[in-house]
Amino acid sequence: MLLGVPASNSWSLPGQARGASQAPAYYPAPTPGWNPPVAGPGFGQPAYGSPPPYGPPPAYGGPPAQPIQGSPGSGVLEAIKALFAGIAAAFARAFRVLQLGDWRATAARYRLQVDLDNVWNFTQEVKGYSRSGTVGPSLPGMGGQVHELQRHLVRLGYLSYATGQFDAATAEAVILFKRMRGLHQSYKAADGNWAVNEYATPDVQRAAADLATRPFVVTYQMQSAAQKVQKSLDNLVRNFKYVKPVMKWLGMSNPDPDRAESFFKESRVAMEALGKGEQPGNVTQSTAEWGNTLGLYATAAFGVLQLARTSANVFGLGGEETVKALDDSLVDLGAVSQASQVFAYAAQTAQ
Repeated sequence: MLLGVPASNSWSLPGQARGASQAPAYYPAPTPGWNPPVAGPGFGQPAYGSPPPYGPPPAYGGPPAQPIQGSPGSGVLEAIKALFAGIAAAFARAFRVLQLGDWRATAARYRLQVDLDNVWNFTQEVKGYSRSGTVGPSLPGMGGQVHELQRHLVRLGYLSYATGQFDAATAEAVILFKRMRGLHQSYKAADGNWAVNEYATPDVQRAAADLATRPFVVTYQMQSAAQKVQKSLDNLVRNFKYVKPVMKWLGMSNPDPDRAESFFKESRVAMEALGKGEQPGNVTQSTAEWGNTLGLYATAAFGVLQLARTSANVFGLGGEETVKALDDSLVDLGAVSQASQVFAYAAQTAQ
């Protein structure tokens, strides 16, 4: 008896007469009167899930067998890859050395970071200027592009006039614009920082045109003033937890402490956007009016805080920590007042 099947019993495969073959020893015992299926789900295929040989055919086209991680085969493959990568890098370096010649002298001449790949990036970028539409000194036939770029830089406050000639003032304006917008070259200077030169590639020209033709124009003066005043506004907002109790204890309500704190917080958010050269989304007034309002708040708060500072010192309100916070706030308010005047004037003239 095999697995509960009498030896005299036999059962047939599909298409065979009963008794033609004996069931393999590993087959389960068939139920009396049961015959294996003749056809599967379709086109005469065996039913999936049946015991061998009725299981599904092997899937073709699947992913190839992968070597087991850590097996000798995978280690050899990685070693071969590393070898070829090293050979390719060596050939690339040799090619660049052959093309550049004394690349260390080039790095010293143009004050570049002394690195072969860095000098290569420098030479490749410079070679592409003449055929890429880049505007800059010693590039002939760019008069129209120079004038267009200058018009945008004038609109953005980086240049005073447009002449069509790429002069020293234009070069300085291009460098300043790129620095304010976080644009740099593909190579690094000798100090290890990304280089910024006076050449305006097509990307730089498009950036200037985009910013200069927006309905809301953030000039260089507005952006730099906003960057300068951000830290002072940060300090004011942080120190208001010391300022407000003193103002309320003294009965000061002009400006209202809560309203002043809220205004300075809104101003901080707006200045952060302007410092990046973007239009602030939380300003409902015109930018010039808002800058004037910020200056008025700063001036009024300055006078109030002077009185609060004296009172806190005389009456011992809040202790030394409060007195120091009031001293710092007076310094910050003076910086905010000065920057807001510059900002309001620049915003008014830019619109």
